[in-house]
Amino acid sequence: MDLFERCYEWKDWKVAQQLGFYPYFTPIESEAGPEVIIGGKRRIMLGSNNYMGLTNHPEVKEAAIKAVERYGSGCTGSRFLNGTLDIHVEFEQALADWLGKEAALVFTTGFMVNQGAISALVQKGDYILSDRLNHASIVEGSRLAAGETVRFKHNDMEDLERALKELPPDSGRLIVADAVFSAEGVCADQGHLDEVDLLMGTFSKSFGGVGGFIAGDLEVVMWIKHKARTMIFSASLPPASVASARKALDLIRAGDDRRAALWRNVKKMQEGLRGIGYDIGDTTSQIIPLHVGDDMRCLQFWRSLYDAGVFTNAFIAPATPPGGALIRTSYMPTHSEEMLDEALTLLEKVGKATGVVS
Repeated sequence: MDLFERCYEWKDWKVAQQLGFYPYFTPIESEAGPEVIIGGKRRIMLGSNNYMGLTNHPEVKEAAIKAVERYGSGCTGSRFLNGTLDIHVEFEQALADWLGKEAALVFTTGFMVNQGAISALVQKGDYILSDRLNHASIVEGSRLAAGETVRFKHNDMEDLERALKELPPDSGRLIVADAVFSAEGVCADQGHLDEVDLLMGTFSKSFGGVGGFIAGDLEVVMWIKHKARTMIFSASLPPASVASARKALDLIRAGDDRRAALWRNVKKMQEGLRGIGYDIGDTTSQIIPLHVGDDMRCLQFWRSLYDAGVFTNAFIAPATPPGGALIRTSYMPTHSEEMLDEALTLLEKVGKATGVVS
């Protein structure tokens, strides 16, 4: 069989485009703010991961510009060899201090953190215990590891305990779970960072950039630093990304009113969407899902919202279980009350017109 034959036979993308329901790879013509321009039209952005609204912060942009002026556009090598700058090292120490850990390590992407760290830590005879709804990067990291993976029911600690008891008593175990699942919300209480051995984070969301990190005990971080193939064989995070993420960290630690503004907006939208009649589950984060069910109905609903001027994200199988399609919405502190009122008006109008809400 020709390796590429299946590619030519796969027509789902073409059918979706022809029907006008293709929701992916949409070109945005403006900066990643609470409103964006797409196809020359203003749309309210309810599909961004810019959770703290820092992508457009003037100090964050200025830090990136200054880093390019001093260091250039890239590092021309991996961290392992010639790609470590002084700002990488300083940023890692700042992250470790912020999280109360001995050490931190910065990767080029968040995806590469999980791929590299899990596969570096878990050896033959070890076990990974992974939440069934963990991010794809955790799934891929587990596949690359030499050990075996055992999946437990989502957020089910009793099922995790059952799985642990069934493992060989002398085996190595790594329990891995998201803190905020991609379409559902927080899975763990706040204030328990000291109880977690390794913390992974990404700069592409609250930090408004790109990249990721892992933090923990110095010896463990050093092991990952010298064993993770995604660290050793990838070009290091560019200067502009390091500097902008560091400035974002400084602003977050300064404790301005962005966090309070974010939660005001989240509470407003949770109450407003439930009042309209949307099923948003039990989410407690800035990610608010609109459960739809059927894949095609979800894509049609997404298109209607898009045409009305609201940008969201459609999640269908296999990203969700069969019959579990949903629209993922997310919010920023930079959304004004007027924007959110307009969004709720449009969401009610489109939801009733499409039968998603009654």
